[in-house]
Amino acid sequence: MGLTRVNVLKGFSRRSYKARFLGAHSPRAAAISDPGFFGKNKRTETQMRLFEEVTYDQQKALFEAGKICTFPNRATLIRQNDPPNGIFIILSGIVESVFFSDAGRDLKLARWTKNDFVGAPHIFGSVPQRWSACAFGPVEALHLGQVSLRRVIAQDAGLAETLIICLGYKGERYSKLAQDLAFHTVSERLALALVAFADHEDCPPLRGISPLELSREIGSTRQAVGAILKSYEKEGLVSRRRDQVSVLDVPKLREIAGLKPDPALRQ
Repeated sequence: MGLTRVNVLKGFSRRSYKARFLGAHSPRAAAISDPGFFGKNKRTETQMRLFEEVTYDQQKALFEAGKICTFPNRATLIRQNDPPNGIFIILSGIVESVFFSDAGRDLKLARWTKNDFVGAPHIFGSVPQRWSACAFGPVEALHLGQVSLRRVIAQDAGLAETLIICLGYKGERYSKLAQDLAFHTVSERLALALVAFADHEDCPPLRGISPLELSREIGSTRQAVGAILKSYEKEGLVSRRRDQVSVLDVPKLREIAGLKPDPALRQ
């Protein structure tokens, strides 16, 4: 099945690339001409995004080789069981990696934001995709198919090395998910998910998240999540209004999840 997309801008010539991204009147000119545009966040042990690791010249090469696509909320960038189709580098928005079971249930594997890419584990060859990548809200992404991506990395060994390192990081993320499912109770996983939600740069703590989203996040049922949320609400850890959950007590949730206290949250 084909990709769901609203708009595709064809691969740029060098002139059109400069006109859109580097031209004096481009809305992005000031930002993209700043080498720090793609990498303002300091890297941590659990954070490595492709566009924050490559050089400015490598960014330009990727833009010239790729196509910019826009996707509406819940549109599919990559469909489970389809052949690999290169990578999508996220320029804005959030993309979720989701596994759909034969029984009709789905498990959210990871959430990727600006400067990350989706397309792993197989970005080359013909092995079917093991999971889908879906837009969580409007998304703009730079797509490089297998041919374009092979051509770019064949010309730049440093870019190929960076891509491999980022793939390793993604493997660590999926390994962490497997560990959480194996060694944490549903209550601990729910607390972990709520802490991550409250800490997420694109998700302010007071914005609601639904029990259904949380059940997808931790690989449990909506009923089990609802029962635990009810107890959390009695303890004053969360509030519930209609079908939305808001985080109230991050330190206590961190304690339930078995996380170390966050010095930034201390009074």
